[in-house]
Amino acid sequence: MVVRSSYQKKYQRLNAKKLKAQHQQYYVNHVEEIKQRHHQYYLENKERIKRQARQWAEANPERKKRTNNAWAKNNKEARRGHSYRKYGITTVDYDMLLKKQKGRCAICRTKDPVKGNFFSVDHSHRTKRLRGLLCINCNAGLGQFKDSVRFLRAAILYLGGR
Repeated sequence: MVVRSSYQKKYQRLNAKKLKAQHQQYYVNHVEEIKQRHHQYYLENKERIKRQARQWAEANPERKKRTNNAWAKNNKEARRGHSYRKYGITTVDYDMLLKKQKGRCAICRTKDPVKGNFFSVDHSHRTKRLRGLLCINCNAGLGQFKDSVRFLRAAILYLGGR
């Protein structure tokens, strides 16, 4: 921990804008070097960083939820891009599939994806093959039935009163 004298604190308070501008300029001039240092630190401390993040999330569930929701709201394209890379598709592939499905969930046909303003990319957990785009409710439902046709048939029979 850095201990600052009252003079240093006063100087920082009075020159906050100037110091911020200097810091930003330093970052611009040394961005690759800084990124490399941060990456190296992360690699050397990965397990500790992950453990601390998990502990913080468990201790602050509401704050984590607010933070995640705010990030998702402000970074929709980045979030979509992450999902797409995970399943090996591009935004163009997603948009083509959505157009093919007429902008609707492949199961219930709703136009409202509910969460995150985009449909979930549904895939087979066994084969990793893309199946279609689903609203959050249908995607969660399939997940709860473990993508099992047998379980889904049993549920249909149950709902039908047989």
